[in-house]
Amino acid sequence: AINGFTLSCFGYPQIEGSITWNPENTLLTYRPLRPLKEGTEYTILLSKELTDLSGNPLEKDSIVIFYTIATANPEIIYLGPENNSFNVSVETPVVVDFSEPIDKNTVNTETFRLLRDDSSPVAGSFDFLMENSRVVFRPEENLDFNGRYSIELTGGIYDVSLPALPLIKTSNPVFTTATEPLMPYILYLDPPAGVIGSVVIIAGSGFDPDPSMNTVLFNGTRAEVRESSLTTIAVGIPVGAVSGDVTVTVNGSISNAMQFNVLSQSLDPCEEVTANINTGSKSRDVAINPEAGLAYVTNSGSGTVSVIALNIDDEEKIIKTVRVGEEPMKIDIDPLGKFAYVTNYRSHTVSVINLVDYTVRTIKVGENPYGVVVSPDGKVYVSNETSQDVSVIDVNPESGGFNHVIANINTGTRNRDIDISPEAGYVLVAGDDGLTIINVNQGDINYNTVIANVNTGTRTRDVEVTPEAALAIVSTDEGDLFIVDIYPYSDSFGSVIANINTGTRSRDVVVSPDAMFVYVTSEEGSVSVYKIDIGGVGSINTSYSRQIGLSLHTVIPAEVINARELEGIVIDYNADYLYVVNPDFSNGFGQLIQISLCCGPILPENAIRNLIINIQNMLNSGLINKGNANALITKLNNALKMIDKGQTKTAINILNAFSNQVEVLSKSGDIPQQRADAIIYANDAIIFNLENPPLKSFDMNLFGDESNALCEATIEKIFPNPFSETISVYFKIQNNNNQDMNVNIRVYNSAGQLIKILTSMTMPVGDYIIKWDGRLENGQEAPDNVYFIYFRAGDSQATRKIILQRNY
Repeated sequence: AINGFTLSCFGYPQIEGSITWNPENTLLTYRPLRPLKEGTEYTILLSKELTDLSGNPLEKDSIVIFYTIATANPEIIYLGPENNSFNVSVETPVVVDFSEPIDKNTVNTETFRLLRDDSSPVAGSFDFLMENSRVVFRPEENLDFNGRYSIELTGGIYDVSLPALPLIKTSNPVFTTATEPLMPYILYLDPPAGVIGSVVIIAGSGFDPDPSMNTVLFNGTRAEVRESSLTTIAVGIPVGAVSGDVTVTVNGSISNAMQFNVLSQSLDPCEEVTANINTGSKSRDVAINPEAGLAYVTNSGSGTVSVIALNIDDEEKIIKTVRVGEEPMKIDIDPLGKFAYVTNYRSHTVSVINLVDYTVRTIKVGENPYGVVVSPDGKVYVSNETSQDVSVIDVNPESGGFNHVIANINTGTRNRDIDISPEAGYVLVAGDDGLTIINVNQGDINYNTVIANVNTGTRTRDVEVTPEAALAIVSTDEGDLFIVDIYPYSDSFGSVIANINTGTRSRDVVVSPDAMFVYVTSEEGSVSVYKIDIGGVGSINTSYSRQIGLSLHTVIPAEVINARELEGIVIDYNADYLYVVNPDFSNGFGQLIQISLCCGPILPENAIRNLIINIQNMLNSGLINKGNANALITKLNNALKMIDKGQTKTAINILNAFSNQVEVLSKSGDIPQQRADAIIYANDAIIFNLENPPLKSFDMNLFGDESNALCEATIEKIFPNPFSETISVYFKIQNNNNQDMNVNIRVYNSAGQLIKILTSMTMPVGDYIIKWDGRLENGQEAPDNVYFIYFRAGDSQATRKIILQRNY
């Protein structure tokens, strides 16, 4: 069944097909994949799985029985090339789909002909597909360039019924071939990302109607072609596929390449609360710096933002409290981690926090700003509740409108939260009247205008776009969770395609980086975890989005979290932890709660895939060109293949070459310096894990009670702290086997940016001292500020906060 709908007949418990809805979600259309049989009884079952937009199911299952007509004349339901089409490949076959199986003995050069402009016939042969309901005529030789051709079908074609009935409505379409050779061409992929086994629709031209004649490769891995026509191919993402280019080969001709992101399946979420961090008064929202272990929490009661160091061992984790406006609500960080943007509900302003020196700039926006989102293209969008509009702030320093509101987009409703698609094509705004979709593609005629209003039947509160930009997840005040199709090529764009009632008053929503899980905070203090179910059955007539559903995976109860209510929610950059905001933990003060997401260490393979996604996001954001991105992704994919083959040393060599290439691109200005540093650091961690694989459980058990003493590499002390000139880090390397260990000690600033590598080398067992003179990697003096010493040796790691005060 598809979302509670089943069509069946005797011997066929489920007739394959696709579902579409009208924009109001009141009319359902089901299109069978194959023509129905004549004179046959069919049953439609509408089960209680069908719900209205509020989550209320049908009272009972409903069954409808109908009979197809006993006999009917065959009809043409598709013919290609289509009438009056131009620029058709000279290698094209002619494809005709009939409404029922036809007698192939009646298809010959008298009843089915391809004619030149002078009426002379083209010689060729016939193929019969889809149980003889599809006929393909293949010319013996290529057609002429810039030639005009007509297709002639006559009433001499019969079906296989008794008595046999002829084709009545004949057709004589004409088409013109191209003036030069054409390759198969991919126009778009639907969806642009997916998990192994899900269906991808390839739309374009120059494909073959016989699935076996098309070769589809996902970055070199061949996919099973399930269906095809001249303009579409349906394939399943093959096992072993990795992110990269998709190509189609037809008759030896290779199409253009189009990027596709293969998403890895998440590990099941855990329910372990691993940290509780006190924050400010009436905390509301949280954001994570993409390349740092820092969290930023808005405190609406005190008008502040708490800056929290997540990885330090000190009991006091708040390293800075930044004063902003009155009743700060939402916060977002720019892609480079330089600035944070905070909406101040009562001040009608946005505070711009410099994340290096924590200075604040204030920008006036609309009345009662609520949500904020930073676009990859140098703009900030602010949803204003009372003025019912979206303020657009230009944050491009090279622009004349820098740090000013340059546009106000009217939504016509009171707004709540806001999000943007990763490619900066759409802004989505939750509010009283459902979901508003705004086109923010500067190259489009509808730029900065509302192009769709999604009616959810209730007030929406939060909206989150999935990483591959195909879906929007929307929460409501009444506890409903909706999935809205926002893939631009989908027939159901701007429509609700799935919904579920959470049974509690929902607050904020976040989607896992692999688009597999949805996490929802509630007014009652729990976190509900839903799995995005992707159907395995699809066809060339079935959109990716229409195979989507939601199912409850688990609930992390309020008793485990120790919260009476929850607000903001975010997943850290590596998808290790979920962070939720408890607005009133004790005496009006909030708390940031850390929940473990992945049970066990992140495998190097998954970390490499995260790097691939990172580079693809940079490509989508215009931070790297396609040639350089593909070169880097190719290296990472090659490293994955070597790991899969067990050739770890070769994989490490490839990853080292990858880092060298990133460094070259950074020095030439082809990658932003901060992004390059973050990528190299993440890659160094992958190499480190490959060189130092974790001990297996049976190895640890050999040591009995001494297993905890296998590695005791630690920072023993740091002195003096604060310091004015030089600081000394005292550390110990020790393990039971007296083996040398790889040691990395680095210095990060409060924005999470790597500023100095103190050491990265193999060291024998012993006690050591290493000093930092307060200078950056380029030799310049670091400014007075808070910094962090990151230490890693073997499986041991630690972070310590230090303070540089030159006048101390």
